[in-house]
Amino acid sequence: MRPDLTGRGFGQEFVTFLVDYIIKTYHPENISLAVATFNKRAITLYERIGFRLTERFDQQTNGSVYPFIRMVLDVKNLSY
Repeated sequence: MRPDLTGRGFGQEFVTFLVDYIIKTYHPENISLAVATFNKRAITLYERIGFRLTERFDQQTNGSVYPFIRMVLDVKNLSY
């Protein structure tokens, strides 16, 4: 999502659109993503949609190392 559109209530619609597209196009059993732990709003949104934390790890990015989490959505139990 464009940075100027964040924090305006479009996140859930945007992410569910992407999840639906991935499901219809690729027919996965699950969808995983990685998100920096400081991004609390994104984590809350992903949890609301049904993603669950599965792993914690450090990732080198933007010239430093940051803690990340991996989240997985079980497509067959999708209920948003």
